Formats: sequence, C-alpha cells, structure tokens
Amino acid sequence: MEVMWRVDAAGAAINAIAAAGNVILGLDLRGDDTPATEVPWSSYEPVPPIVDNVEEGRLAALSALERPALRELVNEGYDWVLITWQTAESSGTA
Repeated sequence: MEVMWRVDAAGAAINAIAAAGNVILGLDLRGDDTPATEVPWSSYEPVPPIVDNVEEGRLAALSALERPALRELVNEGYDWVLITWQTAESSGTA
C-alpha cells in the first residue's frame, strides 16, 4: 500500500501507519512537477514474521527523514513523501 504526505507531516503518518501494525517498507520523495519526478529515499526489507518488523521499519523511515540532504531536496521542490508499507495480516507470514 502507498500514501503520499507532505514532508512536514510524514513523520506523524509513519507513526500512525506503524501504530496500526503495518511495516514501513520505503520512502520516495516527489515533487509537484508534471510528470512527477521521484527520488528513492529509503528502503527497509523485513524478514518473516512480518509483524516482528513494525518497530524496525518505523525507526528506519523516521531516521531517513532526519538526513540533512532531505532539506536540500525539499528546497528543490521535493516536498512530498510517498510512504510504502505492508500490512502484516495480508502478508501471509504474520
């Protein structure tokens, strides 16, 4: 599943997604331009059982939002974060 949030709200979205028992798999940065450009920003690969990876995936995503280079990219127009996650219940490995 995927959802897009403004950079300044992405941390709260990541926390909410993880609090619901989902594993954050990755973050991509996007701009407002058309067609939208995308910068892969972080990736987390869980190991089964998926449900045991919720906190690690959350922390990896939040850490990626703290990288100093993020501010530079935001200043260049990449002010959206596409958050990709996996629901433990749908993985078949919970």
